[in-house]
Amino acid sequence: MKVLTEDTTVIIVSAYGFRWDKTRPRTQPNGRSALSDHRNPGVFIAYGNHIAPGGFHSLTLYDVAPSVLAILGLPKSLEMPGSVPPWIFRDLSPVTSVRVVSYNEFFGGRPIAAPSVDLKSYRQKLQAIGHLTDPSRMQPVFEDEQLPAKAKTQTPAQFGLYAYYNNLGIELRKQGKYNEAIEAFQKAIDLNPARFTPYLNLAMVLFDRQQYAAADDVFIMAVARGLPNADRWFADFAALYRSRNMTTRAINLLYKGRQIFPQSYLIAANLGSALAETSRYSEGVPELERALNLQPSSTLVLNNLGIYYAKKQDYARALDFWNRSLSIDPRQPAIRKAADAARTYL
Repeated sequence: MKVLTEDTTVIIVSAYGFRWDKTRPRTQPNGRSALSDHRNPGVFIAYGNHIAPGGFHSLTLYDVAPSVLAILGLPKSLEMPGSVPPWIFRDLSPVTSVRVVSYNEFFGGRPIAAPSVDLKSYRQKLQAIGHLTDPSRMQPVFEDEQLPAKAKTQTPAQFGLYAYYNNLGIELRKQGKYNEAIEAFQKAIDLNPARFTPYLNLAMVLFDRQQYAAADDVFIMAVARGLPNADRWFADFAALYRSRNMTTRAINLLYKGRQIFPQSYLIAANLGSALAETSRYSEGVPELERALNLQPSSTLVLNNLGIYYAKKQDYARALDFWNRSLSIDPRQPAIRKAADAARTYL
């Protein structure tokens, strides 16, 4: 730290923690997975003149890349599900004036030289430390009879044709040729029906066409086929509806998400917020309280509960929620102003 320049930011990050104290492993794993030693949560430590001082906060693995990009003065791409946690930075704002769909756009398709390593030996090392699953001990994700025949016997040529139609659909959607895009994505689905990507892309085109019920159904199909970070996708899809003043559709979608992911804080928080927005407080407040139980440090939920009780003129309870929120993140001028106003009624 002493030799670094003032404009240097240091980040230490790990996707998982580790056992410590007397239970900490002292020897290398010998032919077994080390996953039993890994612990949740992971580690994210940031230091530098643009990093806000002190405190313990929560973030997801998906928030790391947008945070690093913000430090570098670059925007996050639209395909990144994470966001920049507001408590990280000081005197530095994430870039929002530039729109990047995917950083793949900036890289050419030049071939990369094959690594000069013994792949079999390298794979065995990864399996030994738990970074790669041993196929001999792996249970299949799907039962064989549930996988369509095309998916079980797919050749590289077939997968390449699937990828062609999926990418063609993306380009057609950019050009506003929605009917042709739908046809392309449907062909991609026919070629690779177990892949979540074309279903998600098709759902977005159907949304563009204002075929909202069909878009929701296809989106659920993408989730059923293993869409990563699906609860965040539910929240983002619902936010898209809310941005179009279609809060009821957002609520219906989030209710479906709650059935699939009943322990998701993101879905509970967004559902509670959407219900409160439509004055459905008898449903919204319990959902917000459930979200708070799932993630007690959520300033979003604390603030929304404070707003609800302020509307009910229960300023003591509103102030309690806002004070808790400010203790987690003091840099909330609007909430601080609301808290000051609430004190005048007590």
